[in-house]
Amino acid sequence: MVRTLGDRIKHLVGTRWVVPSQTDPAGMYLVDVDSSNASCSCLDHTDRGSVCKHQLAVEIVRTKVTLPDGSTLEAERTRVSYKQNWTAYVRAQTEEKTRVQQLLRGLCDGIAQPEQESGRTRLLLSDVVYAGVMKIYTTMSSRRAMSDIKACGERGLLAKVPSAPSVNRYWERDDLTPLLTALVHESAAPLCAIETKFATDSTGFSTNTYQSWRETRWGDADEKLKRIQRWIKLHAQVGVDTNVIVSVAVTESNVSDFEMLTPLLTSSVERGFKVKQLSADKAYLGKETLEAIEAVGGVPLIPMKVNSTVTTKHCAAWKRLYHLYSANQVEFSKAYNVRQNVEATFSSIKRLLNGFVRAKSLAAQKNEVLGKCIAYNLTRLVHSIHELKIDPSFWSQLEVA
Repeated sequence: MVRTLGDRIKHLVGTRWVVPSQTDPAGMYLVDVDSSNASCSCLDHTDRGSVCKHQLAVEIVRTKVTLPDGSTLEAERTRVSYKQNWTAYVRAQTEEKTRVQQLLRGLCDGIAQPEQESGRTRLLLSDVVYAGVMKIYTTMSSRRAMSDIKACGERGLLAKVPSAPSVNRYWERDDLTPLLTALVHESAAPLCAIETKFATDSTGFSTNTYQSWRETRWGDADEKLKRIQRWIKLHAQVGVDTNVIVSVAVTESNVSDFEMLTPLLTSSVERGFKVKQLSADKAYLGKETLEAIEAVGGVPLIPMKVNSTVTTKHCAAWKRLYHLYSANQVEFSKAYNVRQNVEATFSSIKRLLNGFVRAKSLAAQKNEVLGKCIAYNLTRLVHSIHELKIDPSFWSQLEVA
């Protein structure tokens, strides 16, 4: 809002400001920033009594204001400016592809080769996974990506370059999913000491497979009825400082967000991440999630719903969040604002690696989304190498069941 309409937010008189409407070009709202009686004329504030986006917009743009009587109205500027280290950024961008290929080799070196009792010697699983992730990183089909994969082989990053059909066949295996999930987690391990604040959310990736609407709604398959496109759901916990994905799960589209927060949180803590703060939207609000976050020493930052109340029946974690949300709206909003980083992460993945999957089987679709997460995390490590001066290494021995 501030980016598009910031120049139209005007100081009126005293502590009152005028903020334009985003939906109505001629609409305006009156905002009073008086600390003892802050208000806004919009329905969101009058109905709920909470801090609205118009009040936050004024907090972002206002500075020292000179009143008609010559006195000044002091107000701190709350807009956060993030300085970009452009030298490090440019170097990370120009070296990204080469660095990603090297980091991926180190990550895949931890993959144990499954035992083989008989038959023709199989391809190295580490090479197949490497080739599959590189194919995803190039955003091309298996055949078009082979030139890049062969170039990696010429540099000694592959013991033997697998063919495109071999890569596709391996990536359709169900038992590859836990391995790829572990690789996503391992790729975030070098940033364990840096990330302490996290955000959780989910996003969808479209597929090229369809099912009938009636089958989706009632479980009755009838190809003559209207078809809808299937999509895969990515659940992720993201570190808000580097936007690295620290915990991940890929499910079908009908799995709720609420039930995935605790498993993601538990997985992060078990791998050594210290969760001091966790932000999530209202879909994750509940007794179980709040208690799970506090149990690991974190502060839950989840907005209350319009009809949320507090009674003696509610747990202590719910009461603490309710009072924090109700009594300290500005402070809560500032802390909760980091949740947008998980949205930025999803946007980056889809812009960099596409927001759809090419695979047709469910197992391959899940594996492809996990491959996107691996490739994305490696790009974040490349930036961290230049900006944070880290020296990432991977050491976990991973196995396929």
